[in-house]
Amino acid sequence: RYDVHAAAGYGRFNHNETPLYTMAFRRDWIENFIDINPANLFVIGVVGDSMEGVLSDHDTILVNEALTRPDNGLFIVRINESIIVKHIQVMPGRKLLVKSANEAYEPFTIDLNDEDLDMQILGKVVWFGRLVK
Repeated sequence: RYDVHAAAGYGRFNHNETPLYTMAFRRDWIENFIDINPANLFVIGVVGDSMEGVLSDHDTILVNEALTRPDNGLFIVRINESIIVKHIQVMPGRKLLVKSANEAYEPFTIDLNDEDLDMQILGKVVWFGRLVK
């Protein structure tokens, strides 16, 4: 699990991308249940409330870094120096609609034609875990 957090809010600057500790997942579960090469996975935390109803503050998410092509789904996106977790929807004209689960946060669009765009899709969320309090 990396010391990186995807903001479920307005974005979070990540200063440190070093592993904190190892989380164990059974290889046969990864390969057979979610059908992904384990080498393409990383684990990070969620902070904020913009994805409430889907993801909560302090959830742990498993991300497939092989899925970085714009597509519909729940993705980790870096915009400038902020890393966010959001629903992405592919729109006509090479645009992405970026939506939160929490209606208090307005959706926005990303124009992939913008030459000054500093954005990267880091991967698709494939699993999450939550501490029950």
